[in-house]
Amino acid sequence: MNFCRFLLLLAAAITLHGCGASDDPSRPNTFTPLTSLEISAPLARIAQGTSTPLSALGNFSGLFTRDISTEVLWDALDPQVAVVSNSPPTQGRVTGLAPGTAVIRAELDGVAATFQIEVSDAQATTLAIAPEAPSLAQGLGLQLSATGTFSDASNQDLTFDAAWSSAAPTIAEVGDSPAEKGRLRGLSPGSTDITASFGGLSSAVSATVTAAALQSLDIRPRDATLANLTLFPYRATGRFSNGSESDLTAEVTWAGANSALARVDNGAGRQGEVRALLPGTTRISASLGGISASTGLGIIGAAPASLSLTPANPALALNTSLAFSARATLTNGAVRDVGELVTWTSSNTAVAEISNLSGRQGRLQARNPGTTQVTANLDELSISTTVIVTNPTLQGLSITPAQPTALPVNTSLTVTATGVFLDAPSQDLSRDVTWSSANPTIADVDTSDPRATRIKAKATGNTTLTASFGGREATVLVSVINPDLVSLTIGPAAATRDLGTTLAFTAGGVFAGEATSRVLTEDVSWSSSNDEIVSISNNAGKRGLATLLSRGTVTIRATFGTTERTTTLTVN
Repeated sequence: MNFCRFLLLLAAAITLHGCGASDDPSRPNTFTPLTSLEISAPLARIAQGTSTPLSALGNFSGLFTRDISTEVLWDALDPQVAVVSNSPPTQGRVTGLAPGTAVIRAELDGVAATFQIEVSDAQATTLAIAPEAPSLAQGLGLQLSATGTFSDASNQDLTFDAAWSSAAPTIAEVGDSPAEKGRLRGLSPGSTDITASFGGLSSAVSATVTAAALQSLDIRPRDATLANLTLFPYRATGRFSNGSESDLTAEVTWAGANSALARVDNGAGRQGEVRALLPGTTRISASLGGISASTGLGIIGAAPASLSLTPANPALALNTSLAFSARATLTNGAVRDVGELVTWTSSNTAVAEISNLSGRQGRLQARNPGTTQVTANLDELSISTTVIVTNPTLQGLSITPAQPTALPVNTSLTVTATGVFLDAPSQDLSRDVTWSSANPTIADVDTSDPRATRIKAKATGNTTLTASFGGREATVLVSVINPDLVSLTIGPAAATRDLGTTLAFTAGGVFAGEATSRVLTEDVSWSSSNDEIVSISNNAGKRGLATLLSRGTVTIRATFGTTERTTTLTVN
C-alpha cells in the first residue's frame, strides 16, 4: 500500500514538472499564487484635468515579482474626485476631475491594495516640449514630452494629456492616440512643426528628419567582466548611412544567451540593464529592424552561500518607514550588496508593506501596529527578521544639522529629520516627513536619491526648510553663497584594483573663505577616459562608483563648474 502511494506521488511530481513549473518571472504565472500587491505612481498630486499612470507590482509568494498593471481590476473609490481606466492601453491611468483626495484600489485574485492621490485646483500657466529641436533618422521614432508649469509653481508631465499634431505629417507624424502620445516618427527628409496643446496653451518645436537608414548596432561595453550578483547598464548605439550615431538603448530588443548566468532587462527605464547571477561566460545581444549585435560577458565570483539582513529585529513607529539592506556571502568569502536583486516580502502586509520597486527595494512602510516577518529571497536562499510596529506618541521633531554652514551654489548636504517618541526610541524620519522650502529657487530638499535626503543649493540667498510629520514641524535656516572654488581633490589617488570589482571615488573641495574641505562626491560630474575599461557612475545614489570591466589604465576625472581634477586607476 505504501509503495502504491509512493508511485502516485511520484507521478504527480512528474506531471507538475511537465506542466512547466519555473522561477522565470517573465513567463505567464498559473501555478504560484499572488500574495500581495504594491501600487506606485510618478506623482501623488496632480492638477484637475490631468492624469498620471498607476502601476501594480504583484508579489508571488515571495518567489518573484511581476508588473500586473494590465491584469488587476482598478477602481476609484471617490469617482467625483478622480477616475481610473480599465481599458487597454491605459489601464491604471488616473484622471483628476475635481479638487480633493481620492483612493484608488487594485484587485486581483482576492488580493487588493490602495493608493491615495490628491487633486489640486492649479491651472497650467506655461507648456514646454522636450527636446527643443528634435532630430531623427527616417524610419525611426523619438519620444517627445510635454511639461506644464502650474499656478501653484508645480511642474507636471502632460505628455499624455496634451493634444499633439504635426504641420507636415508626411515628413513626421506625432502620435495622439492613448498608446502613442507624443511619439514622433520620421517618414521623409525635411522639417515640420510639432505642436502640443493643453488647457488653452500650446507650444511648438521644429522637428528635422534626416534621410538615413540604420546600418549597424554597437553594444558597449564589449567583452566586459562583471562580478556575479551585480547590476550593470549596457547601451546600444546605432550607426546610420549618413555617418551619424544615435543612442538606441531604449529602442532595441535585448537578450541574454544564458539566463541562468545573466539576465538583461527590456522593461521601461531599465532597458539594457544586465544582472550578473552566476560565474561563467555568456553573450548579450541587441536587435532592431533586422540588424543585431552581440558581445561577450564574463562573470567571475562564486555561488552565494548565505544572506544577511540589516537591521535585525527592528521596531518602528506607525506611518514611518525603514530601509533594509541585504548582503550575500559567497562561498569564497566575498560579500555582495544584493538589495536590488532579492525579492522582498512581508508576512503581514496589513502591519507593514515592503517595496520591490526600482529605487525603493527593501523600504518597509509601517501601516498598523503589530508584528510581521520581513523576508529576502535570492533564488534558493532566504533570510527573515521580525519587525514590530508600535504606535507611540510623537513628542518632537528635529533637523540635523540644526545650523548648517552656508552652502556654495551647486553643492549639497545630507539632512536628517529625527522623531522623538514617548516610551520609544528616536527614529530617523527623513524619508517620512514632508519637506518644503520657503524659497525653492534658492534651496530645497531632494528626496529622489535612494535612501538619501540632501539639501540642494541652487542660487544665492536665504530660505527656511521645514520638515512636517504627525502634526509636528521642525525648521532650519539655509544660506546659499557663491564663493570661488579654490581647490578640488579626488580620492583614492593612483589606485590599482582587480578586474570585476568596484571602487568608490570621492571628491572634496575647498572654497574661498573656508579652511576645511567640503565633500563634493555627489556634486561633481564624473567621467572615465575609457568606459570600456572602467565605467564610473553619475546616477543618484551611486555617484563616483567605478566598475572595473577590462584590464588597463584609465584617467578618472571629476568636474565642478570649470574646475577639473584627475587621477589614475589601473585594472589588473
